[in-house]
Amino acid sequence: MTKKSISNKLRDLQQLITSKMPITRYLEFSFDHYDENGLVLSAPLKPNINHRGTAFGGSIGMLAILAGYGMTFLLLEDFITPYHIVIQNEKVTFLNPIKNNFKVFCARPKPSDSKKLKSMFLKKGKGRIYQHCSILENESSTEAAKFEGSFVVIKDDEIQV
Repeated sequence: MTKKSISNKLRDLQQLITSKMPITRYLEFSFDHYDENGLVLSAPLKPNINHRGTAFGGSIGMLAILAGYGMTFLLLEDFITPYHIVIQNEKVTFLNPIKNNFKVFCARPKPSDSKKLKSMFLKKGKGRIYQHCSILENESSTEAAKFEGSFVVIKDDEIQV
């Protein structure tokens, strides 16, 4: 991938998320980097602050979900079949308060996990993948929280509303 194509993909991903999930616009996040190690999302403290002057736990959790969603989306970028990604479950463990701008690093899953997701999707019309993220405060690079979540990819015609 060229540098430009990566930045275009990240821009398109952000536009997709903010258009389909309008509440995410208030988080003022951005996808900053994507490579073989993972995906990085950053967010300013100000729109995500709580009454104690630190990052709001709900914002931290939502941003981690968006990083996991984004990683899942990017893993499937070569899919032609229309699909939807949904969060199935998630756990956030808070380790330290965040007093500054912060970032979420979503590690790229093992190749065998990505392969299993794609195989199950093509065979059954749905598949699952687990995502792991670290939430880091920008100033100190201290790990402030950990996220674990499972994302399900469902073939577009499988969704029932």
